[in-house]
Amino acid sequence: MLGYVARRIIISIPTLLIISVLNFIIFNAPPGDFATYRIQQIEEQFVRQGGTLASDEMKKMVADLRDRYGLDRPLHVKYLKWIWAFVRGDLGESFEFFVGSGEDRHEVRLIIKDRLSYTVLLALLSLVFVHVISIPIALWVSTHQYKMSDYVFTLIGLIGLATPNFLLALIFLWIIYENTGVVMMGLFSDQYLGPGWSLGKVVDLIKHLIIPVVIIGTAGTAGTIRVLRATMLDELGAEYVRFERAKGLREITTVRHAFRVASNPMVAGIGSVLPGLMSAGLATSIVIGLPTLEPLFFRASMAQDIYLASSYLMIVTMLLVIGNILGDILLAWLDPRIRFT
Repeated sequence: MLGYVARRIIISIPTLLIISVLNFIIFNAPPGDFATYRIQQIEEQFVRQGGTLASDEMKKMVADLRDRYGLDRPLHVKYLKWIWAFVRGDLGESFEFFVGSGEDRHEVRLIIKDRLSYTVLLALLSLVFVHVISIPIALWVSTHQYKMSDYVFTLIGLIGLATPNFLLALIFLWIIYENTGVVMMGLFSDQYLGPGWSLGKVVDLIKHLIIPVVIIGTAGTAGTIRVLRATMLDELGAEYVRFERAKGLREITTVRHAFRVASNPMVAGIGSVLPGLMSAGLATSIVIGLPTLEPLFFRASMAQDIYLASSYLMIVTMLLVIGNILGDILLAWLDPRIRFT
Protein backbone atom coordinates (compact mmCIF):
# COMPACT_ATOMS: atom_id res chain seq x y z
CA MET A 1 0.00 0.00 0.00
CA LEU A 2 2.81 2.42 0.88
CA GLY A 3 4.51 1.74 -2.45
CA TYR A 4 1.24 2.44 -4.28
CA VAL A 5 0.82 5.78 -2.47
CA ALA A 6 4.49 6.71 -3.06
CA ARG A 7 4.12 6.09 -6.82
CA ARG A 8 1.07 8.34 -6.97
CA ILE A 9 2.88 11.15 -5.12
CA ILE A 10 5.97 10.89 -7.35
CA ILE A 11 3.81 11.03 -10.49
CA SER A 12 2.09 14.18 -9.20
CA ILE A 13 5.33 16.23 -9.03
CA PRO A 14 5.99 16.49 -12.81
CA THR A 15 2.25 16.97 -13.31
CA LEU A 16 2.32 20.08 -11.12
CA LEU A 17 5.41 21.42 -12.88
CA ILE A 18 3.89 20.98 -16.36
CA ILE A 19 0.65 22.63 -15.28
CA SER A 20 2.55 25.53 -13.70
CA VAL A 21 4.40 26.17 -16.99
CA LEU A 22 1.20 26.06 -19.07
CA ASN A 23 -0.57 28.18 -16.47
CA PHE A 24 2.09 30.92 -16.58
CA ILE A 25 2.36 30.88 -20.40
CA ILE A 26 -1.41 31.21 -20.86
CA PHE A 27 -1.67 34.21 -18.53
CA ASN A 28 1.22 35.92 -20.31
CA ALA A 29 -0.08 35.10 -23.81
CA PRO A 30 -2.61 37.95 -24.33
CA PRO A 31 -1.18 41.09 -25.95
CA GLY A 32 -0.16 43.85 -23.58
CA ASP A 33 0.39 43.53 -19.86
CA PHE A 34 -0.78 45.05 -16.61
CA ALA A 35 0.98 48.34 -17.39
CA THR A 36 -1.07 48.69 -20.59
CA TYR A 37 -4.26 47.88 -18.67
CA ARG A 38 -3.45 50.39 -15.92
CA ILE A 39 -2.62 53.19 -18.36
CA GLN A 40 -5.91 52.54 -20.15
CA GLN A 41 -7.73 52.93 -16.83
CA ILE A 42 -5.88 56.19 -16.08
CA GLU A 43 -6.64 57.54 -19.55
CA GLU A 44 -10.35 56.77 -19.14
CA GLN A 45 -10.33 58.55 -15.78
CA PHE A 46 -8.66 61.62 -17.34
CA VAL A 47 -11.24 61.67 -20.14
CA ARG A 48 -14.13 61.47 -17.67
CA GLN A 49 -12.64 64.43 -15.81
CA GLY A 50 -12.25 66.36 -19.04
CA GLY A 51 -8.44 66.23 -19.14
CA THR A 52 -5.79 64.58 -21.28
CA LEU A 53 -2.67 62.60 -20.55
CA ALA A 54 0.52 63.64 -22.35
CA SER A 55 2.35 60.92 -24.29
CA ASP A 56 5.59 61.55 -22.36
CA GLU A 57 3.80 61.10 -19.04
CA MET A 58 2.18 57.93 -20.36
CA LYS A 59 5.51 56.47 -21.48
CA LYS A 60 7.07 57.26 -18.13
CA MET A 61 4.18 55.60 -16.25
CA VAL A 62 4.41 52.47 -18.43
CA ALA A 63 8.17 52.29 -17.93
CA ASP A 64 7.83 52.74 -14.15
CA LEU A 65 5.16 50.07 -13.87
CA ARG A 66 7.09 47.57 -15.99
CA ASP A 67 10.26 48.21 -14.05
CA ARG A 68 8.51 47.95 -10.67
CA TYR A 69 6.82 44.61 -11.42
CA GLY A 70 9.47 43.16 -13.74
CA LEU A 71 7.07 43.05 -16.69
CA ASP A 72 9.85 43.80 -19.20
CA ARG A 73 11.85 40.66 -18.34
CA PRO A 74 11.87 37.56 -20.59
CA LEU A 75 9.06 35.05 -20.00
CA HIS A 76 11.31 32.23 -18.77
CA VAL A 77 13.01 34.56 -16.28
CA LYS A 78 9.65 35.69 -14.90
CA TYR A 79 8.47 32.08 -14.65
CA LEU A 80 11.59 30.80 -12.86
CA LYS A 81 11.45 33.70 -10.43
CA TRP A 82 7.75 33.09 -9.75
CA ILE A 83 7.90 29.28 -9.37
CA TRP A 84 10.95 29.43 -7.09
CA ALA A 85 9.21 32.01 -4.91
CA PHE A 86 5.99 29.95 -4.98
CA VAL A 87 7.80 26.85 -3.72
CA ARG A 88 9.19 28.92 -0.84
CA GLY A 89 5.72 30.23 0.02
CA ASP A 90 6.20 33.68 -1.55
CA LEU A 91 3.35 34.10 -4.06
CA GLY A 92 4.60 37.43 -5.37
CA GLU A 93 2.90 40.83 -5.57
CA SER A 94 -0.53 41.62 -6.88
CA PHE A 95 -0.68 44.42 -9.42
CA GLU A 96 -4.35 45.23 -8.89
CA PHE A 97 -5.36 44.41 -5.32
CA PHE A 98 -4.11 45.32 -1.87
CA VAL A 99 -5.01 44.54 1.74
CA GLY A 100 -4.46 46.45 4.95
CA SER A 101 -1.68 48.99 5.08
CA GLY A 102 2.09 48.96 4.97
CA GLU A 103 4.69 47.74 2.52
CA ASP A 104 3.27 44.20 2.28
CA ARG A 105 -0.25 45.28 1.31
CA HIS A 106 0.14 44.00 -2.28
CA GLU A 107 1.34 40.50 -1.30
CA VAL A 108 -0.69 37.78 -3.04
CA ARG A 109 -0.21 35.56 0.01
CA LEU A 110 -2.11 37.99 2.23
CA ILE A 111 -4.80 38.70 -0.37
CA ILE A 112 -5.50 34.97 -0.82
CA LYS A 113 -5.28 34.26 2.91
CA ASP A 114 -8.21 36.59 3.61
CA ARG A 115 -10.52 34.58 1.34
CA LEU A 116 -9.08 31.05 1.24
CA SER A 117 -10.69 29.84 4.47
CA TYR A 118 -14.19 30.85 3.34
CA THR A 119 -13.60 29.32 -0.10
CA VAL A 120 -12.46 25.95 1.28
CA LEU A 121 -15.21 25.93 3.93
CA LEU A 122 -17.88 26.56 1.28
CA ALA A 123 -16.45 23.88 -1.04
CA LEU A 124 -16.15 21.27 1.74
CA LEU A 125 -19.70 21.90 2.97
CA SER A 126 -20.94 21.63 -0.62
CA LEU A 127 -19.02 18.35 -0.99
CA VAL A 128 -20.67 16.96 2.16
CA PHE A 129 -24.08 18.17 0.93
CA VAL A 130 -23.60 16.46 -2.44
CA HIS A 131 -22.83 13.04 -0.94
CA VAL A 132 -25.28 13.16 1.97
CA ILE A 133 -28.15 13.92 -0.44
CA SER A 134 -27.11 11.97 -3.54
CA ILE A 135 -26.10 8.58 -2.06
CA PRO A 136 -29.44 7.74 -0.35
CA ILE A 137 -31.41 8.96 -3.38
CA ALA A 138 -29.23 6.97 -5.82
CA LEU A 139 -29.59 3.80 -3.72
CA TRP A 140 -33.34 4.26 -3.56
CA VAL A 141 -33.92 4.86 -7.28
CA SER A 142 -31.57 2.02 -8.30
CA THR A 143 -33.56 -0.44 -6.16
CA HIS A 144 -36.87 1.00 -7.44
CA GLN A 145 -36.08 1.20 -11.16
CA TYR A 146 -38.90 2.50 -13.39
CA LYS A 147 -41.09 3.30 -10.38
CA MET A 148 -42.64 6.74 -9.95
CA SER A 149 -39.91 7.83 -7.51
CA ASP A 150 -37.24 6.92 -10.13
CA TYR A 151 -38.88 9.17 -12.73
CA VAL A 152 -39.39 12.02 -10.23
CA PHE A 153 -35.79 12.07 -9.00
CA THR A 154 -34.47 11.69 -12.57
CA LEU A 155 -36.50 14.73 -13.64
CA ILE A 156 -35.30 16.75 -10.63
CA GLY A 157 -31.71 15.72 -11.41
CA LEU A 158 -31.99 16.85 -15.03
CA ILE A 159 -33.43 20.20 -13.92
CA GLY A 160 -30.57 20.58 -11.44
CA LEU A 161 -27.98 19.89 -14.15
CA ALA A 162 -29.61 22.23 -16.66
CA THR A 163 -30.22 25.23 -14.37
CA PRO A 164 -27.30 27.71 -14.18
CA ASN A 165 -26.02 28.52 -10.71
CA PHE A 166 -26.49 32.27 -11.13
CA LEU A 167 -30.17 31.74 -11.95
CA LEU A 168 -30.64 29.50 -8.90
CA ALA A 169 -28.94 32.16 -6.77
CA LEU A 170 -31.28 34.89 -8.03
CA ILE A 171 -34.34 32.66 -7.45
CA PHE A 172 -33.28 31.85 -3.88
CA LEU A 173 -32.55 35.50 -3.08
CA TRP A 174 -35.94 36.54 -4.48
CA ILE A 175 -37.85 33.86 -2.53
CA ILE A 176 -36.14 34.78 0.76
CA TYR A 177 -36.69 38.51 0.22
CA GLU A 178 -40.37 38.03 -0.67
CA ASN A 179 -41.01 35.93 2.45
CA THR A 180 -38.78 37.61 5.03
CA GLY A 181 -37.84 41.00 3.61
CA VAL A 182 -34.17 40.15 4.18
CA VAL A 183 -31.57 40.48 1.41
CA MET A 184 -29.34 37.46 2.13
CA MET A 185 -26.13 38.82 0.58
CA GLY A 186 -22.57 37.99 1.64
CA LEU A 187 -21.63 35.68 4.51
CA PHE A 188 -22.47 38.01 7.41
CA SER A 189 -25.19 40.44 8.40
CA ASP A 190 -24.22 44.10 8.79
CA GLN A 191 -23.82 43.89 12.57
CA TYR A 192 -21.26 41.07 12.26
CA LEU A 193 -19.01 42.53 9.55
CA GLY A 194 -16.33 43.66 12.00
CA PRO A 195 -13.38 41.58 13.25
CA GLY A 196 -13.68 39.12 16.11
CA TRP A 197 -15.92 36.10 16.62
CA SER A 198 -18.87 35.34 18.85
CA LEU A 199 -21.60 32.71 19.05
CA GLY A 200 -24.00 35.06 17.30
CA LYS A 201 -21.55 35.61 14.45
CA VAL A 202 -21.05 31.84 13.99
CA VAL A 203 -24.83 31.30 13.86
CA ASP A 204 -25.17 34.16 11.38
CA LEU A 205 -22.43 32.61 9.19
CA ILE A 206 -24.22 29.24 9.19
CA LYS A 207 -27.48 30.91 8.11
CA HIS A 208 -25.72 32.67 5.23
CA LEU A 209 -23.89 29.50 4.16
CA ILE A 210 -27.06 27.45 3.59
CA ILE A 211 -28.04 29.14 0.33
CA PRO A 212 -24.64 29.00 -1.47
CA VAL A 213 -24.05 25.40 -0.28
CA VAL A 214 -27.40 24.27 -1.72
CA ILE A 215 -26.88 26.21 -4.96
CA ILE A 216 -23.31 25.03 -5.57
CA GLY A 217 -24.13 21.45 -4.55
CA THR A 218 -27.21 21.12 -6.77
CA ALA A 219 -25.43 20.25 -10.02
CA GLY A 220 -22.96 17.96 -8.23
CA THR A 221 -25.81 16.16 -6.47
CA ALA A 222 -27.69 15.61 -9.72
CA GLY A 223 -24.57 14.29 -11.49
CA THR A 224 -23.61 11.97 -8.63
CA ILE A 225 -27.14 10.51 -8.51
CA ARG A 226 -27.03 9.67 -12.22
CA VAL A 227 -23.55 8.08 -12.06
CA LEU A 228 -24.23 6.05 -8.91
CA ARG A 229 -27.66 4.93 -10.17
CA ALA A 230 -26.14 3.63 -13.41
CA THR A 231 -23.32 1.73 -11.68
CA MET A 232 -25.68 0.32 -9.03
CA LEU A 233 -28.01 -1.01 -11.73
CA ASP A 234 -25.04 -2.75 -13.38
CA GLU A 235 -23.96 -4.35 -10.09
CA LEU A 236 -27.48 -5.38 -9.06
CA GLY A 237 -27.68 -7.37 -12.28
CA ALA A 238 -24.32 -9.08 -11.75
CA GLU A 239 -23.90 -12.83 -11.16
CA TYR A 240 -22.72 -12.53 -7.56
CA VAL A 241 -25.83 -10.51 -6.62
CA ARG A 242 -28.13 -13.12 -8.13
CA PHE A 243 -26.18 -15.80 -6.26
CA GLU A 244 -26.54 -13.93 -2.96
CA ARG A 245 -30.28 -13.56 -3.50
CA ALA A 246 -30.56 -17.26 -4.35
CA LYS A 247 -28.79 -18.05 -1.06
CA GLY A 248 -31.49 -16.09 0.75
CA LEU A 249 -29.39 -13.14 1.96
CA ARG A 250 -31.31 -10.08 3.07
CA GLU A 251 -31.79 -7.47 0.34
CA ILE A 252 -30.08 -4.79 2.42
CA THR A 253 -26.95 -6.98 2.64
CA THR A 254 -26.98 -7.57 -1.11
CA VAL A 255 -27.38 -3.84 -1.80
CA ARG A 256 -24.51 -3.06 0.59
CA HIS A 257 -22.18 -5.46 -1.25
CA ALA A 258 -23.21 -4.00 -4.62
CA PHE A 259 -22.72 -0.45 -3.35
CA ARG A 260 -19.12 -1.15 -2.32
CA VAL A 261 -18.25 -2.04 -5.92
CA ALA A 262 -20.56 0.52 -7.56
CA SER A 263 -19.06 3.39 -5.54
CA ASN A 264 -15.66 3.03 -7.28
CA PRO A 265 -16.41 5.64 -9.99
CA MET A 266 -17.79 8.04 -7.37
CA VAL A 267 -14.70 7.62 -5.17
CA ALA A 268 -12.42 8.01 -8.20
CA GLY A 269 -14.10 11.32 -8.99
CA ILE A 270 -13.62 12.78 -5.51
CA GLY A 271 -10.32 14.35 -6.62
CA SER A 272 -12.04 16.57 -9.17
CA VAL A 273 -15.11 17.36 -7.09
CA LEU A 274 -13.53 19.88 -4.69
CA PRO A 275 -11.84 22.05 -7.38
CA GLY A 276 -14.97 21.65 -9.48
CA LEU A 277 -17.12 22.99 -6.67
CA MET A 278 -14.72 25.93 -6.26
CA SER A 279 -15.04 26.73 -9.97
CA ALA A 280 -18.81 26.29 -9.87
CA GLY A 281 -18.96 28.85 -7.09
CA LEU A 282 -17.85 31.72 -9.36
CA ALA A 283 -21.31 32.77 -10.56
CA THR A 284 -22.83 32.14 -7.13
CA SER A 285 -20.14 34.19 -5.37
CA ILE A 286 -20.58 37.12 -7.76
CA VAL A 287 -24.38 37.16 -7.49
CA ILE A 288 -24.54 36.71 -3.70
CA GLY A 289 -21.41 38.78 -3.01
CA LEU A 290 -19.38 36.12 -1.21
CA PRO A 291 -15.83 36.96 -0.04
CA THR A 292 -14.31 33.92 -1.77
CA LEU A 293 -11.41 33.49 -4.19
CA GLU A 294 -13.42 32.97 -7.39
CA PRO A 295 -14.48 36.63 -7.95
CA LEU A 296 -10.94 37.69 -7.04
CA PHE A 297 -9.55 35.35 -9.71
CA PHE A 298 -12.03 36.66 -12.27
CA ARG A 299 -10.99 40.27 -11.66
CA ALA A 300 -7.29 39.32 -11.64
CA SER A 301 -7.69 37.60 -15.02
CA MET A 302 -9.42 40.65 -16.49
CA ALA A 303 -6.67 42.95 -15.16
CA GLN A 304 -3.83 40.61 -16.29
CA ASP A 305 -2.71 40.36 -12.67
CA ILE A 306 -0.60 37.32 -13.54
CA TYR A 307 0.85 36.51 -10.11
CA LEU A 308 -2.51 36.52 -8.35
CA ALA A 309 -4.30 34.60 -11.12
CA SER A 310 -1.47 32.07 -11.52
CA SER A 311 -1.24 31.50 -7.77
CA TYR A 312 -4.99 30.86 -7.57
CA LEU A 313 -4.84 28.31 -10.39
CA MET A 314 -1.86 26.58 -8.79
CA ILE A 315 -3.76 26.30 -5.50
CA VAL A 316 -6.74 24.76 -7.33
CA THR A 317 -4.38 22.41 -9.20
CA MET A 318 -2.75 21.32 -5.94
CA LEU A 319 -6.19 20.61 -4.47
CA LEU A 320 -6.99 18.56 -7.57
CA VAL A 321 -3.77 16.53 -7.30
CA ILE A 322 -4.19 16.00 -3.54
CA GLY A 323 -7.82 15.01 -4.08
CA ASN A 324 -6.83 12.51 -6.77
CA ILE A 325 -4.21 10.97 -4.46
CA LEU A 326 -6.79 10.65 -1.67
CA GLY A 327 -9.26 9.18 -4.16
CA ASP A 328 -6.66 6.63 -5.29
CA ILE A 329 -5.98 5.67 -1.67
CA LEU A 330 -9.70 5.20 -0.99
CA LEU A 331 -10.06 3.16 -4.18
CA ALA A 332 -7.15 0.93 -3.18
CA TRP A 333 -8.80 0.41 0.20
CA LEU A 334 -12.17 -0.42 -1.36
CA ASP A 335 -10.77 -2.62 -4.14
CA PRO A 336 -7.37 -4.25 -3.34
CA ARG A 337 -6.87 -5.20 -7.02
CA ILE A 338 -6.13 -1.53 -7.81
CA ARG A 339 -2.97 -1.58 -5.66
CA PHE A 340 -1.25 -3.79 -8.23
CA THR A 341 -1.95 -1.55 -11.24
